[in-house]
Amino acid sequence: MTPNTSSPSISVFLSVGFRPLFALGVLFSALAMGLWAAYWSGVIDVSRITPVGGFLFWHGHEFIMGFALAIVFGFLLTAVQNWTGLKTTTPITLLLVALAWLYARMVMLFGSHLPPTIVLTACVLPCLMVALMIAKPIIKKRLWRNLFAPVALLMMAILDGQLMLSALNHEPLPSALFLIATLFISLLITMIGGRVIPMFIANNLGIKKVSEPRWGFALSVIPLPLMMLTQLVEIGGPQNMVTSILCILLVIGHTNRLFLWFHKSLFQRPMLWSLWIFYAGLPAGLLILAIKPWMPLSILNASSIGLHVITIGAMAGLISAMVSRVSLGHTGRVISHDKWIVAAFLALLASLLIRTLGVVLMGFSPILISISALLFSISFTVLFIRFMKIWVSPRAN
Repeated sequence: MTPNTSSPSISVFLSVGFRPLFALGVLFSALAMGLWAAYWSGVIDVSRITPVGGFLFWHGHEFIMGFALAIVFGFLLTAVQNWTGLKTTTPITLLLVALAWLYARMVMLFGSHLPPTIVLTACVLPCLMVALMIAKPIIKKRLWRNLFAPVALLMMAILDGQLMLSALNHEPLPSALFLIATLFISLLITMIGGRVIPMFIANNLGIKKVSEPRWGFALSVIPLPLMMLTQLVEIGGPQNMVTSILCILLVIGHTNRLFLWFHKSLFQRPMLWSLWIFYAGLPAGLLILAIKPWMPLSILNASSIGLHVITIGAMAGLISAMVSRVSLGHTGRVISHDKWIVAAFLALLASLLIRTLGVVLMGFSPILISISALLFSISFTVLFIRFMKIWVSPRAN
C-alpha cells in the first residue's frame, strides 16, 4: 500500500514555521485571555495560580512576548524562506523552537518559585533561536534590507530580559518598557504591513498596487524608534510633549497609508476590510496617546485606552487577519472568508470596543474587562478550530 499523502500528519505540521507557531500562538491567546477573563470575573477563583510578576505583569508580558511573538516567529520563519529561497528550519529545529516557546509560557505561568536564571533564560531563548534561524539565509543571500527582522528579534530579546529582571526584582509595573515592547511590535507591523497589505488589496481587487511616497514611509517608520528612545531616556517619567509630537507624526504617516490603500470594494470582502480596519487601530491608538496631555481628567487612564486600541486592534486584529490569509494561501487553498472567519473578526472588534469605548463611556469595570477578554478568547478559539486541520494537512495542490 502507498501512504496517503493527503492525510494530516506531524511531519506536515512541522514542515514550515507558520503551522506549529500559528497553532500554538492562537490557542495560547484563547486560553490566556480566558484566564484573564476569569481573573476579573470575581466568580472564578484563580488565586492558586501565581504567575511570574503577578497577573498584571503576566498579562502584558504574555500578550506581547508570548502570543504576538509566536505569530511573528511563524510569519518570519515562513517569509524569510520565501524571500531567500533557502530553508529556515528543519522539522527538528522547528520542534525545538516550538518547545522552547511552550516551556517559556509554562515558566511564566507556573514558575514563580524557580531560580531567576532559569526564568530569564527560558523567556529570551525563543527570540534568540528564531533570530539566528532567519539571519543565516538572509546573510547568505545578502538580502541586507531584510536584516531588520533578526535585528528586531534580538532587540526584543534584550527588552524581554529587562522586563523579566524588573519582575524578578519585584519592581513596580514597568509601563515604559511595556510601551517600548508595544512600539517594537508596531514597528514590525509597519514594515511588514506596508509591504503586504497594498499588494493583497491590489491582487484581490485586480487593481494597480499603490506606491507610498517617501515622506509617508518616513513618517510611518522613523518616529517609532525615536519614541522608544524617549522612553529609555526618561524611564521614570515619559516626556509627554515629545511623545505627543512623535505620535502626531505617526498618525499622519499611517493615516496617509489608509487613504492610499482604501478602495470602495474593500468592505465587500472581509479578508480585505479586516486588514484595513485593524491596521487603522495603529493611528487611532497613537492619536489617543498624542492628545493624552490635553485630555480632561474625567477620561481615566488614556494611556491604557490608547495602548489597548493598538494591542487589541492593530496587533491582535492584524494577527487574526494574517493568520487567516497565510493559513489559506500558503497551503494552496482559496483565500476567501466563511462565516467562522467573519465571526472571529466581529468578536474581536466587539472585544476592542468594549475594552476601549465601553470603558470610556461607563468607567473602568472588572465586568467590562472580563467580557472583553472573553470575546477575545472566543475569537481566537474560533480561529483555532477553523484552521487546526489545515495546519496539520498537506497543501491542497
